[in-house]
Amino acid sequence: MTERILVGFDGSDTSISAVRWAVGEAVRRHAAVDVVSTFSIPVVSDYYGVGLPDAWVNRDLYADACMEQLRRVLSMVHGEHPEVGIDIKAVEGPAADILVHEAAHASVVVVGSSGAGATKSFLLGSVCAAVMHRSPVPVVVVPTKLRDVEVGRVAVGVDGSSYADAALRWATDEADRRGAMLDVVHAWEYLYERPVDGTDRVNTLADVDAALVVERAVALARDRGTGNVEGRVLEGGPVQTLLDASEHADLIVLGSRGRGGFRSMLFGSVAQNVAAHASCPVAVVR
Repeated sequence: MTERILVGFDGSDTSISAVRWAVGEAVRRHAAVDVVSTFSIPVVSDYYGVGLPDAWVNRDLYADACMEQLRRVLSMVHGEHPEVGIDIKAVEGPAADILVHEAAHASVVVVGSSGAGATKSFLLGSVCAAVMHRSPVPVVVVPTKLRDVEVGRVAVGVDGSSYADAALRWATDEADRRGAMLDVVHAWEYLYERPVDGTDRVNTLADVDAALVVERAVALARDRGTGNVEGRVLEGGPVQTLLDASEHADLIVLGSRGRGGFRSMLFGSVAQNVAAHASCPVAVVR
């Protein structure tokens, strides 16, 4: 059975970038792409504020408008990668619910970091966040602007948790598919203020623990993959550390939850903040 990549589309520039990224990923995976757009019937009422029955609403008009947008983006991306099989579908219903349901038949879900148009709530704080939270498969969040040239680096945030290990495995496979270097990153923060007299700070062993986390992760990645792996221990907050890494990466990969250096990697914190502001696509792996 052909592997399938699901991408949500709402007509916005960000969702067009999401479709483009998904098609490029399909080339690497020898996969097919399902592009799904959703629509909702607005509430219609008469002079007295009474809702009109369904018979008054022409659903075909909304479905046709969605399909027309889908056909335009299909024509655009198919010309760039004619070898990729792409199916399009317009579905009535809440965008997040539809994408999560369709994700059962996909290996990856791709969404834009923000959006508008047919699904006006396609924002990171609503649809995107809901899909990140509920999807049974990894979710890739794509920014509006994609780089013209790849830099050949995939970065993964690790903290020693099982969630980070799952992200590490996924990132290792992705780096191998791309022939890219894998950048294994761990952030740690000093827990105390520096003494006012300028003396050295106390030894908390946090930096030693961080080094051990990265050493283990690098070993796991090298055992699994075939490409170059680089480990980095960085002092600082996890969000800013990952955002800095995104400046020099084609993809950031995170576990959906974490502990230790990324102990706040929960939905609504690290993963969501990085996905909202990163300079490159962000994959969130359960």
